[in-house]
Amino acid sequence: MIRVVVQQQRRLDRDALAALIRQTGGLDLVAALTSDWETVAVSKLKRPDVVILDTAMPLNGAVAVANCLLRNGHAKHVIFLGDTPDESRDSSVPQMPNSGHLTRNTSHGELWDYIARHCSGEALNAERRPATLHQADVDLDRTLRVDAPELATLSPRETEVFRLLAKGDTVLQCAKKLRLSVSTLDNHKARIMKKLKVHRTVDLVRLAIREGIIEP
Repeated sequence: MIRVVVQQQRRLDRDALAALIRQTGGLDLVAALTSDWETVAVSKLKRPDVVILDTAMPLNGAVAVANCLLRNGHAKHVIFLGDTPDESRDSSVPQMPNSGHLTRNTSHGELWDYIARHCSGEALNAERRPATLHQADVDLDRTLRVDAPELATLSPRETEVFRLLAKGDTVLQCAKKLRLSVSTLDNHKARIMKKLKVHRTVDLVRLAIREGIIEP
């Protein structure tokens, strides 16, 4: 059985891909996630054979997360899944070993075949190599401190709220953007600050800058 972790930002994409994997013989779905932090934390714990990453991942980006997974042995292979191949960026960044690229136009059968070939060590065609979203040699020890326990404890929703607050949005603005009540958003903020062990919004901003989540 090939053990797979799925990360897709949109819950509908995540659930659809998870359903396909569950019904495919030879594949074992380890987890289906939306958060980049959760993806690294779960992969570090479960050590899947394949992690399927959304190329639309914000902030540090899919390439940074993939580098972290592969470099630290948290996953054996990474497959980038995006809307279209971004061939224009392939030439600007060295290709990553044990990685491949597929688009959402890929059929169920093609996905299974690609995962199987990828895990067997078969050489991948050049047109299937990953679209590079950010520079591949980013210093992940500085910009993506996924070993920091306080970051790994944030849920996908809490991560969304954290990012918005760190960018300067008020509680009311966050609530409107996420279509939540102000009281619910306040509860999220309180839990985030407790988990991150900070007491002021400005401290959230400083933490986000320190971790490379937002630019100073």
